Amino acid sequence: SDNIDVVSIEPEAVVLTVTQWATKEIPVSLDFIGRVPEGYYVDKQSATLDRTSVHVTGPRQIITQIEKAVITVDLEGRSEIIVPIEDVSSVTTDAGEIRTTVSVQKLKELKLAYQVLDGGGLKAADVDITMDYTTLTVAGNAAVVENLKEILLGTVDLGTLTESTQLVFPVKLPEGVSNQSGITEVKLDIQIPDMEIREYIITDIQLSKVSDGWKAESLSKALAVKIRGRGPVLDRLTADQLTAHVDLSNAQLGNATY
Repeated sequence: SDNIDVVSIEPEAVVLTVTQWATKEIPVSLDFIGRVPEGYYVDKQSATLDRTSVHVTGPRQIITQIEKAVITVDLEGRSEIIVPIEDVSSVTTDAGEIRTTVSVQKLKELKLAYQVLDGGGLKAADVDITMDYTTLTVAGNAAVVENLKEILLGTVDLGTLTESTQLVFPVKLPEGVSNQSGITEVKLDIQIPDMEIREYIITDIQLSKVSDGWKAESLSKALAVKIRGRGPVLDRLTADQLTAHVDLSNAQLGNATY
């Protein structure tokens, strides 16, 4: 306006800093601090993020220094986004928050067990069984893990074994329970005492539970049977002491094989 005069200017000049603007995509990572209580385990491998990267925008000289965004997770459940640059006042991101889920699980040491099925002239007390592992450490939901007493590997059927051998059982865990020991299989070394196998011919074949009004006849007159046992016991066993029993409660009209 013609009615206004400039008397003075302070400062005499305006100083501008001109910088190149840049945008960069950086990965998001987790950093865990603190410790969980004794007997618990943090499943870091299965921790999830709803975003694995963010875009940061700001002066190029600052943006080029940024390598990643870090979410610090303390074991009290708090988390926040931390960009590892001291002065980030001129940097903006396209994410206000990133949610993460971290599982804290109960640890427990469990006994590895197996069942023994008697058969073939052998009982559990007759054999010597050793395992290369006897316990396994697992982790999972506290309510699930607390109810676990042991891990059952499988069954040793003595009736199928004719000599000392080694059996391998895979370790199978309930759903939601993880293996913290890294043991995927267990070897059982089974030592069977010296036993003999002898063959006997049975001629006493008895038919039982024949329905009223029906008549049954065995077309087989002899049956070869192999019996395992200790020598002195088998020495006292004769074929005429053995009987084959055939249950005909579900028999149908005609010839049948049992």
